[in-house]
This record gives sequence, structure tokens and C-alpha cells, in this order.
Amino acid sequence: MIQYLDSQVAERLAFYAEHNSGRLPQRILYFRDGVPESQYEQLVTDGASTSELDLIRKGCRMAAAKARKKGGRHAGASYSPRIAIIVCGKRHHTRFYPTEAMHTDGKGNSAPGTVVDRGVTSIANLDFYLQAHVGIQGTARSAHYYAIHDDVGFSSDDLQTLVHEMSYLFARATKSVSYVPPAYYADILCERGRCYLQALLAGHPTTDMKDVRKKAGPDERDKKAAERDAAYKEAEATWGAGPKEAIQRLMYYI
Repeated sequence: MIQYLDSQVAERLAFYAEHNSGRLPQRILYFRDGVPESQYEQLVTDGASTSELDLIRKGCRMAAAKARKKGGRHAGASYSPRIAIIVCGKRHHTRFYPTEAMHTDGKGNSAPGTVVDRGVTSIANLDFYLQAHVGIQGTARSAHYYAIHDDVGFSSDDLQTLVHEMSYLFARATKSVSYVPPAYYADILCERGRCYLQALLAGHPTTDMKDVRKKAGPDERDKKAAERDAAYKEAEATWGAGPKEAIQRLMYYI
């Protein structure tokens, strides 16, 4: 699970408000990558302070409180946007093959826009496989999307159409990509972030963790929490000093 997601959401919402006359969004679509099926429930467990759904809501409250101080239009105490959480992934072994030549992309794979949402998907929940791109080589792998939480009220057709159309918005390509761009960008940004956090990720922080653990007290849980907080603060400071201020709020990693 992602730690400190609340502060990250609050930061992005504050940035959104700056460019939208103080307004905050009324709907939030959260595309989440890298989650195995065994952890789906952990993302959305109501009342669990560590669930990502709860952290997103907390981030919304933080952003609303900040916007109220600035006199934002839609930043009242009742601010509670509708949230949809869609888990997406390509780390699976499912492959689809067209049975008719008219449904191929010319290379034997399914044509872009092919959706499979029955037979091999959940009966009770909204999930589907989408083949959005033309495979470059070999057998193309469809992306799997699973809506584990939906306050927005998407129908199957609406969500499938939205994700397919978003697949054409990737800045590096003039055609569709295999994966929904928000998750694609997040992967690229994480790889780029390693350039700035290399020492910390390699286990060589400048902060003296022994001293941090000593100050935390005898409880092992307090020690671990203090160590995590210290590591996060160092990562935040290191990352903040990475890209130049003029491009920090741009998608420079593209």
C-alpha cells in the first residue's frame, strides 16, 4: 500500500484548485497499478486508516481545509468528491485471439478497441480486458481493469469507452498505447525518481537511522514508524531538490 497518499492527494488537489479558480474536482478517478488480487480489499476497507480509499478521502479534507483559508468556491466543510478506484495491470497470463480475420489488427492480434468483459471476468463486479493498441511484435497482451470502488456510478460501456479513449492521449505516441496513460506516466515518473533517490533506495541515507531509532523509545513499532518518517522526509527533501523549480510542476519526465 502507498504510504503518505493523503498528503500527495492534497498536494495535487491544491494544484488543481490553483488552475481552476479555486474549485476542487467533484469526481476523482484513481488508476492503481501493481496490486495483486489478494490485496484488492485492503485498498478500500472502510474505516481502515491505512486503506488507500481512506487516505484519498483524508487528502480531500486536507485540500478543502487549505482551500477554505484561501476562499475557494467549492471548498466547504461538506466537500466530498465521488471517487472511483480502478486497478489496472498487465502482469497476467491471459491472451485473446480473434476467430475471424476481420477482427484482427493485421498481425494476428485482436483489433484495437477489443473488449472482453464476460466469460473470464467477474460476474458481480465491473472488470474487463481491453486491447487498446496494435502489438509491435508477437502476441499482444490486453490490459486488465477492475473497478474495486465506484462512487461515480460508471456503467460498463461508459468506463470501457473512457479508458479506451484515454489510451490515445499518451504524450509520447501518436497512436493508442496498451495502458491507461495516468498509470503509464506514474511508472515513468517512478523510474525517473530513482535518479534523485538512488542513494536512499540503495540503503545509504544521510540521516542517521540509529539515532532516529534511539530517540523513538523502546517500542519497536515506534522505532519503525520513526524510521519510516525520517526516510520519507529525506526522500521529500532530496526529490524536491531534484528537478528545477521552473519545471517541477510540468511533466518534464515525458
